Amino acid sequence: MATQIEMKSVEELDRYKFTIPNYQRGYRWTSQQVKEFLDDILEFQQNHTDEKYIYCIQPLVVCEKNIKEDSLVSKVKNIDNWKGIRDFVNGYQETWEVIDGQQRLTTISIIIQILSNKTPYSISYDTLIGKEEKINNIANLDENDADQDINLHFMHEAKMTACEWLKDKSDSIKKQMHETILKRVKFIWYENSDDNPISIFTRLNVGRIALTASELIKALFLNRENFSGNNDELTRARQTQIAQEWDSIENHLQNDEFWLFLRNLDKKHKDNWSRPTRIDFLLEFLCNDNISCLNGNKFNLNYPDGIVGNDKYRTFRIYYECYKQQKENFLELWHYVKEIFDIWQEWYSNSELYHYVGYLLTENAAELKELVNEWLKKAKNEFIKVVKDKIRTLLIKKNCNNLERDYFKDNKDTKRECIPLLLLHNVETIVRQNKVLTNNEQYKLGVFYKFPFHLYKIEHWDVEHIDSATKNELNEFKDQQEWILTAYQCLSEDKRNELRNKINTFFGEENEKDDNSETFESLYDEISKELRLNGSSSNTNSWKNKVGNFVLLDSSTNRNYKNAIFPAKRSHIAGKEKGIHKIAVWNKDNKGIDVIEESFKSAFVPVCTKNVFQKVYSTTLGDPTIWDESDYRAYYNELGDTLKEFLNEQKQ
Repeated sequence: MATQIEMKSVEELDRYKFTIPNYQRGYRWTSQQVKEFLDDILEFQQNHTDEKYIYCIQPLVVCEKNIKEDSLVSKVKNIDNWKGIRDFVNGYQETWEVIDGQQRLTTISIIIQILSNKTPYSISYDTLIGKEEKINNIANLDENDADQDINLHFMHEAKMTACEWLKDKSDSIKKQMHETILKRVKFIWYENSDDNPISIFTRLNVGRIALTASELIKALFLNRENFSGNNDELTRARQTQIAQEWDSIENHLQNDEFWLFLRNLDKKHKDNWSRPTRIDFLLEFLCNDNISCLNGNKFNLNYPDGIVGNDKYRTFRIYYECYKQQKENFLELWHYVKEIFDIWQEWYSNSELYHYVGYLLTENAAELKELVNEWLKKAKNEFIKVVKDKIRTLLIKKNCNNLERDYFKDNKDTKRECIPLLLLHNVETIVRQNKVLTNNEQYKLGVFYKFPFHLYKIEHWDVEHIDSATKNELNEFKDQQEWILTAYQCLSEDKRNELRNKINTFFGEENEKDDNSETFESLYDEISKELRLNGSSSNTNSWKNKVGNFVLLDSSTNRNYKNAIFPAKRSHIAGKEKGIHKIAVWNKDNKGIDVIEESFKSAFVPVCTKNVFQKVYSTTLGDPTIWDESDYRAYYNELGDTLKEFLNEQKQ
């Protein structure tokens, strides 16, 4: 689409004539919307008295109305003197078809007419032929007119609302408001010269897909004025190249894996996840603080003094100011946009850079802009050293650089504080694995396994004990049932048959007697003995609240299993990635326990979590149904060996 884009004040539209085509919805602003607009303008002029500040209106999308040349010639021919021709030219109004933005355009006209008895620009509606005098002389619009047409009804309501709002305002405030709207309220003027206006209107209004700030900035980069001196063919070729590069960047950013490598989820607003275009983030990145060491940087994208607010078009206004001030060099800015994106892609494509940078960004331990500046100033190896130093600093700051720390002390549960350490263990494990693989001639193709930061962020992983540090208080029948059903899945078939009668007795006692503790205690002892659980959940063991007994688990597993026995967690983790959940349920009809498989949403399981529950770190095979101190010690040693480069205090 060939476009022209700029900022125009209301005053600059003085000689314009706008037509609202019949394919548009009519004027429909309510009294509330008119009041809110007036309140906003008043607040703006009170808080920003300096005239350099502007109030930005959403894009006014227009196309020039075709006027037949012979029609203009015939009008001029009928004028028989120079004064008449001059008056005709001075009074001639450019005619524009409004594709989007007519609600505010009409509202501002109504307000200006009330404030000054003058029409700021001419508006006509294709659906209101013959009513132009009512629209452009709002004083003549009365209740009778409002009863004749729904558009005039809402215009009359807007008129009465504005009059009511202004009636108790002083002449000074009214005068200031008039000046503010004329001179400091500016539309984003988006002029289309190629596309069918109906197709643009459909795109903007069906589903309300509004123009984003990035689309407006794209129009600035593709503006024909940037290519002066080129012939038409060269201009089109360069415009096409930039458009293709733009689309390529947007497509890469739409890849959630790449996007969430760079970004964390905004749980409050979620704008960084759901925004329709993501190149906005890259364009915003270059605003406010200049990126250091961009060779030959001639651009200042600091927040211009004349721009106020944090609305969705703020970024466009910053680029537009740069465009106005440095038109002859504006396209050089596109090289800087690409340079920043290329840096991100290089990080994403390199194992060490991907994992260390991704780790820092995930833990909010460094700003993306800070890392880019470091990258631009240093060689790759030096940059990696800087990143590793930041990781060490993070572990110290989070107080998780000592593997001997007790995370449950003085009755305070602080185990979440070891999440940075556990996450780093997963990251460093993969980095080391990739280094080993790339030393093998068969794997020198640049392919490596990545820690999926995007899944880690989406699925809200947390920290949990591998073996419970607290003894379950199973006093309630419901809790006792749950424990038996969970443990039952871990029993051999022979043991299930052996305990069948006792289990049937226990579940059948729910409504027969108040005290079933005797039956439960008997079952509990036998099952615990079979699964070697006796004493394994005692809180007297000093290692239970140290990082060697912690692992990253998704929040749903934490909620469902809490202090569940080790083999139950092990079974659940095994089925997690397969999307299979085994559960045991009491079958009242058949008087027995059924173990069934349910399909549920699969989830990512970090590599070290899988290794723990598969007992990969244990030096001896041992019993797969328990996690004891020897398993803890082996895992502890693995943590120390893998992370020794990042720990100030080495394992003891």
